[in-house]
Amino acid sequence: SYFGSKPVKFTLKANQVTEGKRDVTDYLKDNPIANPNQYYELSEIVSFVANETDPRAKASTSDGQQVNYLPSLKYKLSIDKSTWEKNKWISPGDTSVQPFIYWDLPRTRIYKNNLLLLDILANNINERPICFTTTTSDDTYIGLQNWFEFNGLVYRLIPTNTPLATQGGDDYGKINTDQLFDLFINKYSWGNMDKEKMWVDEKSRLVPFNIRSGFYRLAIALLNENKLDKAVIICDKIQEFMPDHNLRFSYNMTPLVEVYYRANQPEKAEKLANILVDEAIARMVHYRQVAKSAGKPSKWSEREMGMAGFIFQNIMQFATQAKRDAYLNSLQSRLSQAGLM
Repeated sequence: SYFGSKPVKFTLKANQVTEGKRDVTDYLKDNPIANPNQYYELSEIVSFVANETDPRAKASTSDGQQVNYLPSLKYKLSIDKSTWEKNKWISPGDTSVQPFIYWDLPRTRIYKNNLLLLDILANNINERPICFTTTTSDDTYIGLQNWFEFNGLVYRLIPTNTPLATQGGDDYGKINTDQLFDLFINKYSWGNMDKEKMWVDEKSRLVPFNIRSGFYRLAIALLNENKLDKAVIICDKIQEFMPDHNLRFSYNMTPLVEVYYRANQPEKAEKLANILVDEAIARMVHYRQVAKSAGKPSKWSEREMGMAGFIFQNIMQFATQAKRDAYLNSLQSRLSQAGLM
């Protein structure tokens, strides 16, 4: 191929997934093939959906057509641990590694793109790393989030189960702090946003905002492992790589204030907090005036004022927890002077 890697393996042939073929594949409940309580090798499922000759692999539609179907929604992928260790995809002796990745498909109908994804997983899980972008919708992940490792710009599929309840919010994936720190600080190149003044439009902000959230996740994970110096470096670097003058510091930067306080860096916490508070006060004053002129607040005004309030509330909470009474008093004074208290 162009990049010098081996082609991705598929079970389905090109002529089986052309336009009009397998555009939709449905799960057939109460079929004679699969036990609904058993997990099946994904390769068996894909082969079944690809089968053109066995009549048991077909079901009749309401208009009399014979189409392939999903016999089960419970899948597993067998892991060749020695291959994963040899390729350094996992650490030797990692006791969290499981012999299977197993999950329930969260829907009873899949489209062609989902089917081809299942085919890729079935044929390549022990051949190459498989990753998902962090900026796509949850539907793309087809229920695999428990098996993700967060690698900064992607989620990598690994044979370690990290329950969603332990991951928090919409942030998926186990975090290897040393590996992710190395990626963010030493491996990734950050497109010179820090060197030139530029306009970053609404669409283009999605990825940088996502990256900022990733830095925060790593900083919190480092704090929880008592790696305070590294947590501070991460907070410093995200401000250096994506400065306020090009990508305004917003509500998604407030967690870094907490990190600085918890890492015993109150001066850095309050320097960042002041930038955030100044921006929030300006927005609040502006949108209050807009609402007053219009006679009532618009949904956009309410949203912006809500974001500003979120910033005030969180920074005051962090300062309270850090017992920074003098800074709290200065915040309250600034809000009062702006007519916000």
